[in-house]
Parts: sequence; structure tokens; C-alpha cells
Amino acid sequence: MTPDIVIVSRCHEGLVRVRNEDCVWTGSTASGHAAAVVADGMGGLMSGDLASEVAVHSARRQLQGTDLSLEEVVLEAGTRVTEAAADRGQQGQMGTTLLVWRSCADGAEFAHVGDSRLYTWHREELQQVSVDHSVTQRLLNMGQITPQQAMFHDQRHVLTQALGLEHYLQPQCGRLPLVERTLLCSDGLSDMVGPAKLADLLATQDPQMCAAELLKAALDEGGRDNVSLVLIDDPRASGQ
Repeated sequence: MTPDIVIVSRCHEGLVRVRNEDCVWTGSTASGHAAAVVADGMGGLMSGDLASEVAVHSARRQLQGTDLSLEEVVLEAGTRVTEAAADRGQQGQMGTTLLVWRSCADGAEFAHVGDSRLYTWHREELQQVSVDHSVTQRLLNMGQITPQQAMFHDQRHVLTQALGLEHYLQPQCGRLPLVERTLLCSDGLSDMVGPAKLADLLATQDPQMCAAELLKAALDEGGRDNVSLVLIDDPRASGQ
């Protein structure tokens, strides 16, 4: 019998923000597959904490009760956030990222909107799989700035897509092969801890200790934002 997938999560308000606008859920789908969701409410808008909570609640309900594609899960969550904003008279003023992951027979699948990130770590190699929906990513794609410049660009947190904003959503969707470890995180981690340090920490064998070290690293660098992460170890990847 194949050992179970191990999922560990952390969600921390950080050292600067007065409230936590991130929201995380991990569990199982209606068909018994492992699943995880990360949302990062937009602190520059109103009710970012409510937006992320609504998005995660919607995604969890869809994952546990239906057989929708992950793109449909994200779009449905976007509808729920928009409705919640309308109920509060805050149309276009509540926003959140959303990253959804689900295991499948030969690996996993994901869908996301915003700049919460999905990384894989396999055979000691770190790879960022998700592509940020941000102004800086757009400038990178156009060759107008370098990756180094993007790290410090003054518009690096300006999103081109997010749930709750009044524009068309086009989630990034993809499938993942079997990998040893997957990391889902909000930008409170990825902004504070660079790729080299992330790779070093993801080599920590024990998942609980690894998650604790990742959180500590973000806080040690200043913890300027809420920090959320989900760490997923898949024993099916052994020998792959």
C-alpha cells in the first residue's frame, strides 16, 4: 500500500500587519484526493480578510461536493467574492489571490489567479511552476526589466488578475508530474525568502520542521506581510 500524502500548513500574521488577510485550507476532495487552497486578501483594498475567507470557503465547498475542473473552482470562487463585495457595497474593492491544488492518479493539478505561488522540489531542484499575474511579470515577459529588477520593482505587488476585481478572469491551470515535495505560499514567504534559500530549506527532510523553518525564515527577514504556506510530500514520487 502506498503511504498517504503528507500535508503541513502554516498561516501567520507576520510582524507588521495588524490583521491576517491570508486564508488556508487543506483536506480531501469528494473522491478522496488530497487538496489544498491558499488565498491572500489584498491589503490595499477593503475587507481583504473577508475576500480570502470567502474564496477559500467556496473552493473547499466545490472540492468536497462536486467534480468541477480546478479552473471552474477558481471562477466560482471569483463569483462568490464578487457577490460578497456587492452585498457590502464594495464592488471592485474586495480582492484576493487564489491557488488551488489537487492530487490525481499520476501527479497533481493546480489553478491560480494572482501572485500566490506554487513551487516543486524534486531531486534537489526547485522550480517555480506558477506564473504571477502582476505588472512586473508582464514587464518581464516583454523583456522590459530583468528578473533582478523585478524583485525590487515598485509595482511588483500590483496584480493584473485577482478574484473580486471587475475584469475577466483567466486562471493559469496546469498538471504536475509526481514530485517529492510541493510548496504553495503567499507572497509573504516568496517576497522574504529568495529561491536559493527556499531550495536549501525545502531539503529539510521532516515536513513539520521544514514548514517551521520556512516560516521562521520569512519572519527573520522582517515578516512584513502575512505568511502562509502549504507543504505537500508525496511518497508516490520515490524513485521517480
